Amino acid sequence: MDENVTPSGTEPDHAGPDTHGPVQRNTATRGGMVNAVQNGPLTVNHHLHVEPSAPDPWLTPHDAFDDPQAAAYFSHRWDLVGRSELVEQLSSFTTGEGRTEGRIGVLLGAAGGGKSRVLRALAAEFAHRAEGVVRVLPAIAPVGHRLAERLPADAALLIIIEDAHQRPEDLTGIVRELRRERPKAVVLVSTRPSGTAALRKTLRQLRVDDAEVPTWELGELSTRDAAALAAQALGEAKEHLARRLAAAVGDSPFLLVFSAVEIARGRLDPRWLESDASLHQQVSEAFIATALADPATHDEDQALLHAVAALQPVRADVPRFLEAMAALLGTSDTVLRAQLSRLVDSGVLTRRGNSHRILPDLLGDVLLAEAAIDPQSGASTGFLERVLAETDGQPLTNLLANTGRVDWQWSRLRPFGQSPVEPLWRLLEQEYTEGDPVTQSSLLKVVRKIATFQPRRVLDLLRPVVEAGTADACHVLDDVPLVLAAAAHDPDHLGEALDLLWKLGQHDLRPLHSTPQSALRLLSDLASYSPDKPLLYQEAVIDAVARWARQGAVSSAGRMPFALLDRIFETTAERHEADGWTLTISRIPLLVERVATVRARAYQVLLDAYGSPDPVQAGAAARSFAEAFRDQSGPFEDSLVPALEALAARTREVQPGPLVALAVRRSVHWHLAYGSEQAAAAAQTVLDALPDSLPHRLAVLMYSDPHEWAVVNEEYDFEAADNDWQRQVSEAAVQASAWPNGTAWEVLRDLLETGMQVFAEVPSGCTALIASMASDRPARTVAIIRGTLECDDNTVDLVLAPALKALWGSEPQSAEQVAVDLLDTDRAASVRALVRASAARLAIGEALRPQELTMASRLSTHADTTVRTEVLRLAVAMIRHSASRPEAIALLCSVPFSDLGRGAADFCWAFIGPNALSWPELTRDQRTVCAGELAKTPTLDDHRVQSAIAALSEAHEDEALGLMLERLETWEDDPGRGFQPLPYAWSAAPPFRNSPHRVELLRKLVRWFEEQREKPWRRELYGTNLFTIVAGGVYDSKVREVLLESFRSNDPARMTAVAPLLSGAHGELLWEETEFVTEMLRAAAQHSEELYRRVGGYLMSSVTSAVKSSSPGEPYPEDLEIRERATRVRATLPAGSLEDRLYAALQDHASAEIGRALREDLDFDVRRQW
Repeated sequence: MDENVTPSGTEPDHAGPDTHGPVQRNTATRGGMVNAVQNGPLTVNHHLHVEPSAPDPWLTPHDAFDDPQAAAYFSHRWDLVGRSELVEQLSSFTTGEGRTEGRIGVLLGAAGGGKSRVLRALAAEFAHRAEGVVRVLPAIAPVGHRLAERLPADAALLIIIEDAHQRPEDLTGIVRELRRERPKAVVLVSTRPSGTAALRKTLRQLRVDDAEVPTWELGELSTRDAAALAAQALGEAKEHLARRLAAAVGDSPFLLVFSAVEIARGRLDPRWLESDASLHQQVSEAFIATALADPATHDEDQALLHAVAALQPVRADVPRFLEAMAALLGTSDTVLRAQLSRLVDSGVLTRRGNSHRILPDLLGDVLLAEAAIDPQSGASTGFLERVLAETDGQPLTNLLANTGRVDWQWSRLRPFGQSPVEPLWRLLEQEYTEGDPVTQSSLLKVVRKIATFQPRRVLDLLRPVVEAGTADACHVLDDVPLVLAAAAHDPDHLGEALDLLWKLGQHDLRPLHSTPQSALRLLSDLASYSPDKPLLYQEAVIDAVARWARQGAVSSAGRMPFALLDRIFETTAERHEADGWTLTISRIPLLVERVATVRARAYQVLLDAYGSPDPVQAGAAARSFAEAFRDQSGPFEDSLVPALEALAARTREVQPGPLVALAVRRSVHWHLAYGSEQAAAAAQTVLDALPDSLPHRLAVLMYSDPHEWAVVNEEYDFEAADNDWQRQVSEAAVQASAWPNGTAWEVLRDLLETGMQVFAEVPSGCTALIASMASDRPARTVAIIRGTLECDDNTVDLVLAPALKALWGSEPQSAEQVAVDLLDTDRAASVRALVRASAARLAIGEALRPQELTMASRLSTHADTTVRTEVLRLAVAMIRHSASRPEAIALLCSVPFSDLGRGAADFCWAFIGPNALSWPELTRDQRTVCAGELAKTPTLDDHRVQSAIAALSEAHEDEALGLMLERLETWEDDPGRGFQPLPYAWSAAPPFRNSPHRVELLRKLVRWFEEQREKPWRRELYGTNLFTIVAGGVYDSKVREVLLESFRSNDPARMTAVAPLLSGAHGELLWEETEFVTEMLRAAAQHSEELYRRVGGYLMSSVTSAVKSSSPGEPYPEDLEIRERATRVRATLPAGSLEDRLYAALQDHASAEIGRALREDLDFDVRRQW
């Protein structure tokens, strides 16, 4: 109150001409209380209203989010990307029906995460859907009493409190007043992670259960969404840099937009994005200043952040991390953990499980550069040396990865000085050189992370490894190519990396389609197109292929190195975008003018190699033309005809030999048969330019089939085509008859031996051509046979059998003498051909001669497995076609087949198909011998083998069960690699399905399980599976009675032995046969808790060990079903009973699996390692 006011509340009288009487004046300050007393003619001056000069703290969404004077990177004018689902959830919360009074929500997000842009979109949605009013309380707005009086009284009101972490002291008062004065309003609080503690305190003071307050956390943008946002800010001229920015700073929308705007303005060089000073300043101001705002802990928190930046991801469950950091910082483990928790709360550190990282990623690099590198000279500050002295193991590998990346970012500052990463790299080189293959493989995974940033060091490290050619080391073929491919991304080291990949690929014979990490596959990937990939990579691959071809390193098997050019001739660019568990592969049409130059260069490489005198190189180039012409449609169709014309001109110049000409014919055939009119005409021009000699025609007939060159459609006559093809073969044979026998053989030999080098394939027409040329020409046939025996085994396998078959038909005496000579040589390839010739004669209905049967019997136990395989197949053919069935069966049963590659399948083929063999046709001794071979065969996965065993179980079930038990016992004694006692799955009908003695067989299996054995767990693995097979897949009442016999015996040893069989029960047993389950558990519990747990565990396994499938972000339906059904069963059981405990354990197991599945999906991070 005013000091001049009297105790009565009035001022002293002041006489004067303008005074009309006593005056009471209120001089209370704002918010005070005044008592006015009416006493005569008094005038009361009120000053109770809010001062007109006080600013209104509430802003409309337009004023809050659309400041026209804001810098471009602070603006919210960019289209919203990647947040539509979040905005929809927030809109549903703010406009949804149900309880409206006191509704509070929280939007949580890191600095620069885009919270304000989401709030802007939410405000628009709320105004549109609810036709309501939105008011925003900015973080900088001062607030006082009666804050709510400034708000409109609309029923539909959304109040947004922005950046609540900046007003921790008055947040409680604000929310309390809003809930009191505007109870129907929806309040949405936006805050950083550092504000969650203050927010929880506010909710407690308001007596609000924070568990009932919905919270939405702003996650990172996907790579695709980040690129879309960057493209907006970059503008059309520099839109191609969007994916580069998304990869570098896509985890922070603010940094992303800032970088894009600066690049668009020409102020930021994208090559040096990560080390740009202005960007670092924005990082420090946006993230560090607020996170380290407390002066009392600023220095120690900053030191800890430097340590985390060097060693991240920091795993608190790995002692070496905390030990190294504690030694580096001079603190204790307890204090260190408390600091980490404080920084996690502040939002500058992010924790997943036991792992800690600094986010965004660029912030970690900024902090590490700040600690380790002098910004003026780029030299080391000594920080890394101190860290290195305290680290080893996983922290050391993380240090190398982080330092290698940051060192590259700052390398432009010290082009000649020593790199800070040098001491770390020397240590890695030493460990790699001295380490075993496992250690080397582990180190290469670390090196791969920094290979893009340290290509020179990486190539120097791996060059000796590649040049040593140690292809037997798995890590060389699997790990080294990935590191070299990463180093190849640096244009200055691209050529050298390509050469090392090529050299390494010469040792890797694995197919490219199934080995994406192989050297040749990675070379192919480097030659591919992608939207943001410069053409220098394609140009480098083209130069390298031409260089390797000149060096003579050409392989016909995969058309290497010319197959690496296939990707050059593609018409689309392929883009791979990972978003969580989703990988999106998209194809984008290429612009003809963009790739015309590199395509022309690649095609010229093929044309040059096509003229090589080496038929292998020329043939590989000729076969590669097919890929150059493939799918050249749309804008690329105009380049097809000139390419074919160029090939025709080159063909007239080269005049290729028979095999190279065949390769060219194949390459243009599709366009001749199915191409456009212009393309077909150009392809015909190529064919017209090819030579047309008899050897050229023989090459086509030898390496083709009747239908390869035809246009196959619905009206195609296959029989007529076969007849026409045979006519061409006969005509060629007649023309070749004019040659001397020696000349004819030399032509055939050259076509075979050179052709197998050019095409790396079995000549499909060889048998028919040899048979035709040898038919009714004994002298020529003998010449062919004699010449063949001088060749390698591949030629013998192709030529000798059809020639012998022809000789048996035209001159049996000569054939018999040749056969005797072949047997005397005991050459495996020759003997194989002898047996094949007999099988071929059987197939066309000719009867075998006694000499052939005698020779086959003699060879049935031959030491060479390929010979026995042919004898086995001959025996099966005899069963199909021969009238002498007993001789065929005897021959079949005389061949030991368990060690043959597909011997069991070949043997069991006799039991399938027309005139099939049956087990009763074999004598008991023959069945014993054959079952013994089946017991030793490595696998039963073949359908024919499974069918034969099923047939044995129907005819002789005891023998079949004995066979299966023998296989299981063989594996028990020696679980060697490659021996699988039971099939993974039965493609044929399982055995014992229709057995009338199923119960007795099951009892026999139970007794077998109860036998004493050294390692019982081995019998459990496959024995349970066999029991389930014999049971028919379902544990019906008869099967359950067999199992209960052991449990009713009151013998704990028998119960222990039989318990594993419970795991093979069908899934419904636990849910529908609770009485059976109860009896089992109680019988076991009578003896011990251990036996009870054993039995319960196997019962649980019957429903928990099945294969599960689900979608990312969703629990497995199988686990949901187990939890639901276990809950229903428990409702019918006595609480706390033995059986109730089992189903409770099932509930807990299912709940744990559901939680684990969700955590795994949520923790997946495509950007970084945790």
